[in-house]
Amino acid sequence: MAGRPTTVVDLVRGSAERWGDRAFLQYDGQVARTFAQLADRAEAVASGLAAHGIAAGDRVAIMLDNCPEYVDAWLGISRLGGVEVSLNTAFRGQILAYQLGQSGTRAVVVGASYTGLVEEVLPELPDLALVVVVDGEPDARVGSVPTTTFEALLGAGTAAAPD
Repeated sequence: MAGRPTTVVDLVRGSAERWGDRAFLQYDGQVARTFAQLADRAEAVASGLAAHGIAAGDRVAIMLDNCPEYVDAWLGISRLGGVEVSLNTAFRGQILAYQLGQSGTRAVVVGASYTGLVEEVLPELPDLALVVVVDGEPDARVGSVPTTTFEALLGAGTAAAPD
């Protein structure tokens, strides 16, 4: 990394090179991510989304409680060049459909406890192409939309994230 970082992704890469195994994120009193793990997981999220047809400029919503995967998803979407759409976990019905529909969301990263809320509004989301479930069962399905778990997404991409 030459010069000053110009994006959050550049900052994460540089920090991983500089502080690799140092703690970046603590969750529930434990080290949840080192700088190196954070950079690796962001790359894996970007690659996994790309492997599922999500591209730079696409909107990817996140509907999660506070958890390390939120940070992974947010940075991975940024790495891909996508646009992160933050969703309040209290959204239901029409307001959820409105937020997802108006933003043009193509993928949503959702906690397992919120998949039913997304499934209820699927008829109003013709552009939704992928649902990624955090802490979900490997065979989880959300309507007829292609569905994968967050862990499977991490392994779905190639070695290098898209440029």
